[in-house]
Amino acid sequence: MAAATFTCSQCLFTGGVPIKFCPRCGLPASSEGEAPAPVRLRISEGDVIVRDLLAHGDLCNLYRCDLTDRGRPAVFKIARSARANVHVTREAATLRRLSDADTERRFLPFLPQLAGSLHYRQDETEPARAVNVLTWFDGVAGPDELFSLEQVRTEYPQGIDARDMAWMWRRLLTILGFVHRQHVAHGVVTPDHVLIEPRGHKLVLIGWSAAVPFGLIPHLFPLRWRDWNLATSADARGSSAASDLGCAARTMSYLLAAGVEPAISRHLERAAESHDAWKLLEDFDKLIEALWGPRRFRAFAMPGSVEGK
Repeated sequence: MAAATFTCSQCLFTGGVPIKFCPRCGLPASSEGEAPAPVRLRISEGDVIVRDLLAHGDLCNLYRCDLTDRGRPAVFKIARSARANVHVTREAATLRRLSDADTERRFLPFLPQLAGSLHYRQDETEPARAVNVLTWFDGVAGPDELFSLEQVRTEYPQGIDARDMAWMWRRLLTILGFVHRQHVAHGVVTPDHVLIEPRGHKLVLIGWSAAVPFGLIPHLFPLRWRDWNLATSADARGSSAASDLGCAARTMSYLLAAGVEPAISRHLERAAESHDAWKLLEDFDKLIEALWGPRRFRAFAMPGSVEGK
């Protein structure tokens, strides 16, 4: 079992626990989530001002940051240990590959945008840790406007209406169809890696550190979703569209309220064995039109958010 660690939200020092004060800058450990003094770094796109801790990922810490040259908020994603550098670097390479492939810029709104990468060290005695600086699509002012599907399920413990799940599923199939066309598997299409912006029905798929070309064995799978991996694991030939779609279908089932239309349940069961996101999207559009008629915009809000008040 890995030892617990403390990461200072002020200076990004990482060390073992228990700890009362950061040994580098003196910030009380109990203040880790509070707004710290900013750290200013430089990338090719300009200065990055790193602010407070946003989230702890599986391998990285995520901080709110500002890109001074772009005048917009972003996310500073740094490996907690240099041992995770290979995964952060892989994410950057995958996002560049997908961005280059999207010549018509149709699918980039579904992906984090890589503003730049760098390596950070707190002093000369420690190994440098890999960093990706990520931004979101136009119309999203910052990370506070995005919610993971894990958060959605927490706020709707009885599940959401299938009509709300429908737009999330359509958008997830859209981005997976594009990604799979590039012969890339995301690898971990779990509820914590699918973010939505409820007001405009937008979706972004994050967590590209585990992505691999088809046929390779996935490098990572979060322990808390390990049972999902057993149910949808890649076969002996490695990752594929099917391994992603199986996990994605389970993510949608996880969101749904009891008593969902049997046709929706059957569709998701078939999706878990499919290799073609585009065909699933075509079939799903026919299904929901048969169930509910022509598509209409249906408002969805998170309790406690601006839209939900």
